[in-house]
Amino acid sequence: MNNLKMLRERMGISIRDLADKTNTQPASISKIENGTQGMAEHYSRIFADFFDVTIDFLLCRSDYEQFKPDKVIYKEKEITYSSVISNLYKFSKDELLKISGAVDYMLERKDGSKVEIKTLDENASNNLQKDKNYLEKISTKKS
Repeated sequence: MNNLKMLRERMGISIRDLADKTNTQPASISKIENGTQGMAEHYSRIFADFFDVTIDFLLCRSDYEQFKPDKVIYKEKEITYSSVISNLYKFSKDELLKISGAVDYMLERKDGSKVEIKTLDENASNNLQKDKNYLEKISTKKS
């Protein structure tokens, strides 16, 4: 099973036209479309390039015609402040410094001002300040 026939028909070209444009044999295309011949790797590359789709889409292994990172569906996971902090304690001091630097970089605005983190939970706010102090303490030891 493959999407070759659908792609060809959507483009409005005949088997002969596709064969001419891809330097392949019309009989092979017909057999591939009808499922009487499997699609060899070299045909997969030729047709995927011609139709500007992924090989996975061409071979019906994906619903995405093209890889588009903004279209990728991520599994949602509820993340709590306490789970993040408990996972941070698993890292070494050097790893925490790298994480801290990455977070600082992500929070900085182009004009250089920091994004303020606001929370409604007073305990979370207090814990956040403690963790900021801890990360600052670690980073000053490295200097």
